Amino acid sequence: MRGTGHPNASSTGVPAGTVLTPSGSLSISTSGTVIDGHDVNGSIYINADDVTIKRTRIRNPGGTAISIEPGRTGILIEDVEIDGTGNTTGASAIVYQNYTARRVHIHDFGEGFMANGNVLIEDSYLHDFTDFVAGGAHQDAIQSTGNSGLTIRHNTLLMNVDGGNAAIMLGTSYGSDVLIENNLVAGGGYTLYGGDSNGWTHVRFLNNRISTMFHPLGGYFGPFLYADNATRTGNVWHETGQPVT
Repeated sequence: MRGTGHPNASSTGVPAGTVLTPSGSLSISTSGTVIDGHDVNGSIYINADDVTIKRTRIRNPGGTAISIEPGRTGILIEDVEIDGTGNTTGASAIVYQNYTARRVHIHDFGEGFMANGNVLIEDSYLHDFTDFVAGGAHQDAIQSTGNSGLTIRHNTLLMNVDGGNAAIMLGTSYGSDVLIENNLVAGGGYTLYGGDSNGWTHVRFLNNRISTMFHPLGGYFGPFLYADNATRTGNVWHETGQPVT
């Protein structure tokens, strides 16, 4: 594992010294394809199973960077940098389900991950989101609108936008079996939305660190919303180590 502590720019994205080959947008339709060492200007569209994207940079100022066709499985995204270069569309960097994302560095995008079932996101760093609040954007570092099987583990998620929604949002539908643990999070209206009002079940917030770097309460209004029925243990204020209740 690269680096220690919570993820940052030095421990995520393309490893130092990697030689990248310039590329335009890619459309993947062959199962088992491995994309390694690319410098993509545009997007990657996946319509195949067991596709790997690793040691690759994607720069896209006008839309989603990685789009996974519904029903595709076994997608691995690892050691990837996604640079929205001030993306003005409010798009999510990665959508939608059945993927593992590890050591991904996302910045200058409107939103980070859309994670709608069978998703593992770990050891990743999301920050410096582009501000789309005035245009009606509902900005989250990670958002799930339903389904089951979501693990968000050991990430740094900094929703810097004034008026941004959340670092992690569970909402608009329902789901189950959600584990959110050992993340460093900050910002949003509320930093962590637990999804109670939309019928989410078996949601666990464990050992997360909530920072006051943007707002004294973590989020503008507070650290948690709709999380009364979730399991919450070991969550602390990052700056003091005191429990978050």
